[in-house]
Amino acid sequence: MRAKTLRRIALVGLALAFGLWLVWGRGGVDPSRPAAPRSAPDAPSGAGAEEGSPPSDLGALPPSLRGTDLDGALVVDADGHLRPTPDALDFFDYFLAASGEESPEALRARIRAAIEARLEEPARSEALDLLDRYLAYRESARALYDDATAALDLERRFQRLRELRREMFGTEVAEALFGAEEARWRVDLERRRIAEDESLSPDERARMLAQLEQELPEAVRATRSAALAAVTLRQDEARLRADGASAEEISALRERRFGKQAADRLDALDVRRADWDARVARYREERESLLAEPWDDPAAREAAVGALRDTHFEGAERQRIRALDRLAESPAN
Repeated sequence: MRAKTLRRIALVGLALAFGLWLVWGRGGVDPSRPAAPRSAPDAPSGAGAEEGSPPSDLGALPPSLRGTDLDGALVVDADGHLRPTPDALDFFDYFLAASGEESPEALRARIRAAIEARLEEPARSEALDLLDRYLAYRESARALYDDATAALDLERRFQRLRELRREMFGTEVAEALFGAEEARWRVDLERRRIAEDESLSPDERARMLAQLEQELPEAVRATRSAALAAVTLRQDEARLRADGASAEEISALRERRFGKQAADRLDALDVRRADWDARVARYREERESLLAEPWDDPAAREAAVGALRDTHFEGAERQRIRALDRLAESPAN
């Protein structure tokens, strides 16, 4: 019974993750949240995501981007052509993380300015073309999920999205942009089939899963290993907290696993999460009181709720809390 329950949980998690992947067009990238800064790969001189701000006539950066480092890279080959890589999409997604804070036109203008400040021809025009195709792809991917695709099984959804990518970018470019991500999803889908196969013994299942992991690119295996380490850490933290461990003991566990700097970052994240949870709780309480009042004008009621939301949250947080409000009000809840 326990094994079946665990398999059901894994399948639900896979379905939810795949749904997010389809909604946002890539591997769970949420445009409402800023991308985490990371280092760019090596590239020929002048080809990376250099430091610098867009032209001043674009105005100040949206709140969610202020104080952050530009993510991704625009990589150029020795002949001056753009190399389509996932890092280029990360470069675009850095700015698109401010969706909801600025109009799509303003965000595209920021990305265009960033491209023009970094690249010469022909890479510049190639990057602008890739940007336009990527923006169109994101919209098509959302429409694909909102349409009948939601009723399809995971494997057919994956195939529909894979076909869309090749339609929008061409086979060669789609493989360069999404190949590693799709290899990871193919393995995850096969893992699901193995989990559902009641004829397999535990040893057979473990052996087949181990073989699947070896089919992934080395970089993907490293990423999955890091993700597994993070999951294990969360599980161990939960057990410690259940036993009454202090914040200092949790921090010590993190430092033993990942080092002092990582432990400090996780501790800081705990503080931000606690602050967010506290603000959401206050907002929820005040919102319920507000909605409990008699309102003759629905528009006035919505305006009052919006003003309350703006009092407690700013920037991308407002889009996030609106999404949470819609989720809480949905019939399924």
